[in-house]
Amino acid sequence: MLPSNLNRRTEPMSRAQSRSVDRIAIQEFGFPSLILMENAASGAARFLQSRYRPEVDGGILVVCGGGNNGGDGLAMARHLYNMGLPVSLLLAADRGQLSHDCQVQWQIVRKTKMPIAAFSPNASPIGFANQWSEAWELLSPVLGRLSWIVDAVLGTGSTGPLRPPLDLLVRKMQAIPATHRMALDLPTGWDCDSGPTGPDVFRATVTYTFVAHKISFQHPSAAEFLGEIVVGDIGVPPEVVQRVG
Repeated sequence: MLPSNLNRRTEPMSRAQSRSVDRIAIQEFGFPSLILMENAASGAARFLQSRYRPEVDGGILVVCGGGNNGGDGLAMARHLYNMGLPVSLLLAADRGQLSHDCQVQWQIVRKTKMPIAAFSPNASPIGFANQWSEAWELLSPVLGRLSWIVDAVLGTGSTGPLRPPLDLLVRKMQAIPATHRMALDLPTGWDCDSGPTGPDVFRATVTYTFVAHKISFQHPSAAEFLGEIVVGDIGVPPEVVQRVG
């Protein structure tokens, strides 16, 4: 009989090991990548719902990039919207350059009545500032008092210091007053293996990471940037987790 905690990994994972989980699940077990994304996003949404206090909390803003971490955020926003929570969505990515799974999630959410703003951050600092202001002017009346901001811009695949204008994006996100700041898998500007990549790192009050802790969570400044760490399931069988590491 298999032990009940077989798929609860206690050893932290590296970037390569995190990728191996996805690769084994997709290539050897036949999981469509969108199923893994859906599982990750629905778990993250249920977690936020469990912390949301309707009598106290206000709006939720999910900020998404154009990769698969952004796809997780788009799907999470949809689940929050389905739950009836006051969520708005900001896509900070070139809509013609989204990853395949992120594009699928984008095509779904854009057909809903969820408040959405989108712009490409690939602009000059002045152009970025203008686009950010336009997006914020569109969403802020709907958001009202913001209680949660969710960072789904970059995930485990990101390496090195943030390049412009993503550094500006993190600064803008940091400047938004919110009681709770949630990072999906990793805060933007935090390397899976080494920790902070430069001066611009999203400072989360809670990091909802997938499958297992990451090696960089042992960094001396982890508590400052990651806050509370919660490990979320993505629905892979325990055999997949056993194979890694």
